[in-house]
Amino acid sequence: MLRRLWVASARRSPRAVASVRRGCAALGAPPIRAGPTRPGRSRAVQLSRAISAATLNELLPLLMRHSDEFDIRHVSNLWNKLGRRLNALHERDGPRAPARWCAEWRDEMTELLGQSLWRLSPERLGDACGGREIATIAHGVAKCRLSYQHTWRLWEALAEAARARAHTFSTKDHSITLWAFATSVRRESPRDLFQRAAAAELRSPGGLRACDP
Repeated sequence: MLRRLWVASARRSPRAVASVRRGCAALGAPPIRAGPTRPGRSRAVQLSRAISAATLNELLPLLMRHSDEFDIRHVSNLWNKLGRRLNALHERDGPRAPARWCAEWRDEMTELLGQSLWRLSPERLGDACGGREIATIAHGVAKCRLSYQHTWRLWEALAEAARARAHTFSTKDHSITLWAFATSVRRESPRDLFQRAAAAELRSPGGLRACDP
């Protein structure tokens, strides 16, 4: 709706453009740039770029407004950016800041967890969900420093998805995923994932390499 208003107003006057821009800002939406849509630039790509450009307080509103357009790549991108933004918040404001932020956005975080579980469910897994997407989600969740008590279902879903899509994992995907489980899940980490990763990488020419997430 806002995008249609933007396109219409962009053809009229600077005042109309400024009015729509203020409306977007009031809703917490990332600014929508003026100008014609590039040929072949799909809505999915636009949404991915909006997620990548969003600030911390803009990420979850994007999910709430466009949840019906999200796919596994959008979910993984959002977890990646959320993890980065919350990690920066942790470094700037101290170790309790991410937990306070998540508490303030509890309903939206619940929606994100639900969306993630749905996308990672066995009946929804497909070719679009590969090692990169699974590793990115795991890494983002770990960087968010979320309590295992609140995220154990997601970690279990990630473990099941990793088993089902093991053939799509690269060396980097293995390293990132194992780091995330070792950092966040610890004693509850599924040992078979580590064993499978080690076996797969030992069979590869380069073997396991260190990865600094």
